[in-house]
Amino acid sequence: MRKVLALLLCACVMLGAAACGSNSGTSEAPEAPAAPAEGETTEGAETKSTVYYYVGINNNHAYWYDVHQGFEYAADKLGVEVVKAGVDGWDPEGQAAALESVIARNPDGIIVPVFDATILPGLDAAAEAGIPVVAIESSIDGAKVVSYVGLDNYDSGEKTAQKLIELAGTSGNLVIMGNWGAANTDAKRSGLEDYLAANSQWNVIARLDDKADTESAIEAAKTAFNNYPEMTAVVGLDSSSGAGIGAAMEELNIEAGAVSVVVHDREVLTLEYIQKGYIQCTLANKTASMPFMALMILEGVVNHEMQNLPLSADKAGSGVNAVPEICYNGTVFITEDNVDNFIAENMVPVDSPNYN
Repeated sequence: MRKVLALLLCACVMLGAAACGSNSGTSEAPEAPAAPAEGETTEGAETKSTVYYYVGINNNHAYWYDVHQGFEYAADKLGVEVVKAGVDGWDPEGQAAALESVIARNPDGIIVPVFDATILPGLDAAAEAGIPVVAIESSIDGAKVVSYVGLDNYDSGEKTAQKLIELAGTSGNLVIMGNWGAANTDAKRSGLEDYLAANSQWNVIARLDDKADTESAIEAAKTAFNNYPEMTAVVGLDSSSGAGIGAAMEELNIEAGAVSVVVHDREVLTLEYIQKGYIQCTLANKTASMPFMALMILEGVVNHEMQNLPLSADKAGSGVNAVPEICYNGTVFITEDNVDNFIAENMVPVDSPNYN
């Protein structure tokens, strides 16, 4: 078990983390149970298996396939049980209700993406119950979680702007598509627009909401092509954007390469449209690494007293949280040169009885 703890302490480096720092949306992990007093023994006590819950949203969306694969891999390698809960569609209220139900089961820990304030009361309840929660993919201010694992979303927006300039120059007319209101997508848009404003003459002519849904994304992309003939580039910031843009271009008989297209994430259709030349590149989160890192942090808190590391004589009074509040896992650009490596059929699927 020492090896697991050692791995935990350097996990940000292992997974290519760009930074581990402070976050106003995090709180200290609950104190570990006290060790048995002198003379007491735990001999004969029933051994309780560690059970964590993942409370997702839009679970059936293609974007989360790699996250589920990450849970399969991590649960197997770390020897823990992870139960999948949450909702299959984009339903923040349903996700919040699922979280409340999971808290009532008193799990050892919870992993959850935090997109908006709907889920905050549930996170407050988990903290009150002493259940450590790690956020993945997205988090917001006020979220009572012990750590966030995922993208630096603002930085991802900046990287997208840099790639657009690299591919299409320093000026043009841009339409941006995304799932507005989701904290991670809004942060990406801010990074994109701030970088372009400071470093180019790109003109943002429209911001279209594609609702993180492929059919909505197709309609949003059609709106872009039909209503903005001056558009020279389109950027899509959520996982449905690429599929929507590519499908709209095919349906409207728009030649591949007629406009520059830079999107995010690695949905199956997005990768296919990169192969066909409609999309120049996509910026992908290292999605499968999020569950692994999140579970390692929970294991550190629940089973190895990570929160009690000797960093200060009075951690609470000193404002010290021994758990890394932020672990960024980095990004990769997928282009026609490397897209085949990311096609699901070319990867070995992972299946573990520990994730169900």
